[in-house]
Amino acid sequence: MMTGSSLSLPAPARAALGPALELLDEQLGVLSTALQARDAQALQAAADQLVAALEAAGPMLREPRALTPALRRQLAYAVGRVAAHREALARATASVDRAIEVLLPAPAPAAGTYSARGYNERAAATGSAWA
Repeated sequence: MMTGSSLSLPAPARAALGPALELLDEQLGVLSTALQARDAQALQAAADQLVAALEAAGPMLREPRALTPALRRQLAYAVGRVAAHREALARATASVDRAIEVLLPAPAPAAGTYSARGYNERAAATGSAWA
């Protein structure tokens, strides 16, 4: 019969998970700073480092009973920060889209001009009939 202590993750593996989650938290901080600075190169570098940190922590997180309640809270906090960054990035993207629409309005349809074939192009909503 197995006891509860024999089913838990070995102490060295659990000890390695704490620093891995701290590295994730640190990389999220770097990502946050890059977002606030609106520095595209720093943002890309921070995102790449965050992906590498996630890949390093992944195998440890997949171990059964790897997460203690404290580590679960730390991971939940990190997930919340990622969601906040995603929301901030979506807002910034929407803001840029609105600015582009104001600066570069859609071209107005050409009414009363001739097409490439020489026919007069008429708007569809004029109500006139072709004879």
